Amino acid sequence: MIGNLEQIDFTGSNLENIDFSASKIKDCTFVNTTLKSANFSHAILVGSNNFGTSDLVGINFSASFLQQAKFKGMKIIGLNFTQSNMKEVNFDQSILQDTLLVSCNLDKSSFVNSLISFFIHFFLIDGRKKKN
Repeated sequence: MIGNLEQIDFTGSNLENIDFSASKIKDCTFVNTTLKSANFSHAILVGSNNFGTSDLVGINFSASFLQQAKFKGMKIIGLNFTQSNMKEVNFDQSILQDTLLVSCNLDKSSFVNSLISFFIHFFLIDGRKKKN
């Protein structure tokens, strides 16, 4: 856990595999930032956190709270937003590929002109594969 972050500009930084879990992040900039496999689970992201043109692959946002985050025009691959509360999050003109949006609250979030594609995931139930 990193802790509280406010108005920090991470532009161009390499934050691969960093653990932001349970952190409070407000008004930070992650433009052109490598965040591959970073962990934002249970984090609170409020204000105008901008992820524009960052490397968003395999990031865990599960059970997080995101308000007004900007993912506009991005290619998002393999992110996990399971059980996240996302209020006014902007995914406009983005490509979301194999990204989990299970049990999410998407209150006033926007996906205008976005492409969302998923692979079929399998779960083992009683030793047998089941489609979800």
